[in-house]
Amino acid sequence: MTRQSLTFQEPLQGGIDTATHVIKLETRNVYQSYFKKFCEFCIVNEFPDPVVKRHHELPSLLVAFTESVSASSIVSNQIGEKIRAAVANFYDSYERRDAAGPDKWMVMTDDRGNKFGLGNSAKDAFVRQFMRGLKKRMNKEFTQYQATPISLDMLRVLHFHLTHTSGFT
Repeated sequence: MTRQSLTFQEPLQGGIDTATHVIKLETRNVYQSYFKKFCEFCIVNEFPDPVVKRHHELPSLLVAFTESVSASSIVSNQIGEKIRAAVANFYDSYERRDAAGPDKWMVMTDDRGNKFGLGNSAKDAFVRQFMRGLKKRMNKEFTQYQATPISLDMLRVLHFHLTHTSGFT
């Protein structure tokens, strides 16, 4: 090591920057945009700003926001996933990690009985269940149904009808 003054924070910050820049700039911009809209949604609905405070109802707010976007326009599972990923990306960053870590969401109660959230609200079971339901709903809406199979006996009747009726041959 050539520099003696290298502190722990410098390589740590370098690692954080590297991990952050693995995601393409365009994707980061989309995430920032969706997270900003999510924050605005929380504030408009009289909840604390998710940047400042991890409210214990953040997973419910995330689902409500995703549902409101899907109700206002034709939303695909892809847009719902981008919203979830935007929130997950915000809380995954090293600077915003807390005692719960980046991969789970916990609701705790302090000594006065006030609830608060720890971890990543996008990893909550309710959010994952909603995303599965959204995917199923979208798949159901956009899949074509197959025709009912026809039996061989009915196929013979249909063939006879088509060959003996004028206009079909």
